[in-house]
Amino acid sequence: MAEATRRLGERLPPARAASLLRMQKAWLAYRTEACRFEATAAEGGSLAPVLQWRCAARLTRERAHALADQ
Repeated sequence: MAEATRRLGERLPPARAASLLRMQKAWLAYRTEACRFEATAAEGGSLAPVLQWRCAARLTRERAHALADQ
């Protein structure tokens, strides 16, 4: 995802590249909270961290593809 963000940012005018970075920072916060929520399905259990990391991997893959399509 970082590579896709970097490549996209290189093709954008500076103001849009800065906006892209702000958007990515907001997206990372969203991903963290969304995956914490998914992990609550197994709250207190040993599966919770697995659910959180699986969610983060899935959302990151989706985001990297979306950025590459820009």
